[in-house]
Parts: sequence; C-alpha cells; structure tokens
Amino acid sequence: MNDLPDIIKDLDDRIKTLEKGVFIKKITIPTDGFFVIQKLTADPAGANLIEGLIWENTTTHHLKIYLNGSVTTII
Repeated sequence: MNDLPDIIKDLDDRIKTLEKGVFIKKITIPTDGFFVIQKLTADPAGANLIEGLIWENTTTHHLKIYLNGSVTTII
C-alpha cells in the first residue's frame, strides 16, 4: 500500500502525456549514445513528411513533429 501514491502519480503522468497527443512508441539510441534531431531551415512538405518525423526548424527555432497528418510544434 505504500507504493500506491507513486503508482497513482505515474498513471497521472502517463495520462497527461497521452492528452498532449504526443506518444513515442520506440526510440533506438545509436551505439555512440547520441540521439540527434534533424535540423532544417524550413518545414518539410509533401512526400518529405513521414508519420512520426521530428525536426528542429532552425529558422523559427521550433521543435516540430508530423503526427496524424498534421505538423505540431512541440517547443
């Protein structure tokens, strides 16, 4: 029973993540230990948009994701 508050907090955090609409299923970190986000000067369009694509727009300084058919600014 002492673990119950921690379990409830963990579930609450997971629900908040799902409500944001951003859910990463799997990330594979390269063997060098660095996870690098693409840096682009403009947002990709058309055939260059792939579901789950994450990039930093270096012109606007925003981190973005293409998810469920639309681009969302994460930061």
